[in-house]
Amino acid sequence: VDFIVTVPAETTVDVDTNYGEVNVTDTTGSVKIDNNFGDVTLLNIEGGVTVETQSGKVDASAVHAGSEPITLSSGFGTVLLEGANGEDIRLTSNSGGLEMSDVRASGTVEMDTEFGDVQFTNGSVDSLTVGTNSGKITLEKLTLREDLTAKSEFGEIRLEQVKATSYDVQ
Repeated sequence: VDFIVTVPAETTVDVDTNYGEVNVTDTTGSVKIDNNFGDVTLLNIEGGVTVETQSGKVDASAVHAGSEPITLSSGFGTVLLEGANGEDIRLTSNSGGLEMSDVRASGTVEMDTEFGDVQFTNGSVDSLTVGTNSGKITLEKLTLREDLTAKSEFGEIRLEQVKATSYDVQ
């Protein structure tokens, strides 16, 4: 069974589902999605975002959270964030890659996965903490107003055109 729900553009979205794909587009207001099994896609959101899926890809583009946070998490799946801004931004996955591009944060950014590559290209943040137990970390064209911490247990760490006040790379 598919549900298509149309709401006014200015609304708060709160979705809690067990199975299936969730797509939210063109809304102004906070978005909260809790999905046990299925992909989540967000496009053109103005407001804070919290997404958690136990198994599935999270793909978010054009998220403008302003002074609110963006939190994207998948237990088993890739997490992508492109063309976004917010205060604090957090991407996590137990088993899956993390990718961010064209992201601006007025606060801290955390990217953490147990098994998967991590990539952040073209952005500016206060501080950045990146970690993976098994995977490669690639950071390119970033400006940090504070510290960079990057740790990979089994995988290379590559920095290219990354400016920070201090570097802790392990």
